[in-house]
Amino acid sequence: MFQPKTSLLEVAARVVILYVFLLVLLRLSGKKEFAQLELTGCPPA
Repeated sequence: MFQPKTSLLEVAARVVILYVFLLVLLRLSGKKEFAQLELTGCPPA
């Protein structure tokens, strides 16, 4: 997938997009856990 001539900017952009994608996935999948923590009265991290 990655070619030797790939620009640093393109690589950085892909990394950022991947990071944001994972962040959104974690937030969506962890909503139930966060809700339970809020119900029990634990302060958010």
